[in-house]
Amino acid sequence: MRKRQRLEDLNVLDDFMLNAIANDPDVGEVFFQEVLSVLLERDIGEVTVKAQSVIPGDTPELRGIRLDVEIQEQDNSPAKCRLYNMEAQTYTGENLQKRNRYYQAKKDSKQLKSGEKNWDKLPDLYMIMITTFDPFGKGGMIYTFENTCKEYPDVENKDGLKYIYFNTTGTKGGTESIKQLLSYLKHSKIENVTNEKISHIHDYVEAVKQSAEVRDRYMTIGEMLDASREEGKAEGKVEGEIIGRINSLLEILSEFGEIPEEIKKQFYEADEDTLKCWIKLAAKSSSLVEFVDKM
Repeated sequence: MRKRQRLEDLNVLDDFMLNAIANDPDVGEVFFQEVLSVLLERDIGEVTVKAQSVIPGDTPELRGIRLDVEIQEQDNSPAKCRLYNMEAQTYTGENLQKRNRYYQAKKDSKQLKSGEKNWDKLPDLYMIMITTFDPFGKGGMIYTFENTCKEYPDVENKDGLKYIYFNTTGTKGGTESIKQLLSYLKHSKIENVTNEKISHIHDYVEAVKQSAEVRDRYMTIGEMLDASREEGKAEGKVEGEIIGRINSLLEILSEFGEIPEEIKKQFYEADEDTLKCWIKLAAKSSSLVEFVDKM
């Protein structure tokens, strides 16, 4: 049986760690502000951070999405802001471009109120994905996509939308500062702290790891996983995508209040097909009681 990682050894791009940082009231905002300033090579204004937000499908039959980290930066104008959707992608096999297209559409659909006629109120949106593999096979450290005109490439489509992929394995393009940060995000160890900015970022990460609340949460998850394994679950069954589904389920149901531990335990003991059904049920439920009654 593969030994579970210690909390101290988790890297920033680990799903649990990224979520824990984003949820930390003291560290989350300044952490992502500094990370964005390095990746985008410009000063970032004051930000607010939301972790693992869920946007359900418009109907029960349509797919919803789960955003890893949503960052809002206030621009100079009171009515204008920039939005950043930041995700970590550590496994291949998905069509990331079409996935991002769907995520962007769902994200934009929530930005304007009914009857709004001023399209300038739609925020600029940066879809940022940090991958631990090369998504385009060119060896690039950064892949940036913006809309331009095919017939007249110098004509920019100023819709405020950018897709940016940061490849932690890339060797071409990018600055030394970006390369060093990507290396740290993938392997978040003291030996990868190579400049003052990353030193600050590392301090934030260590502060989150020392949080009693984070340590208790990680221990609770570990105990649930260990209990499931002891009951004869196949090794790795409750890892990877299944953990992602459990996190999605917990995020949706958290809107209804605190989830009882006995209900959480059922999530960690369920198989993947059951979790899929429960996610759909949770998206359609109007209360935790309704969800539990129909489980």
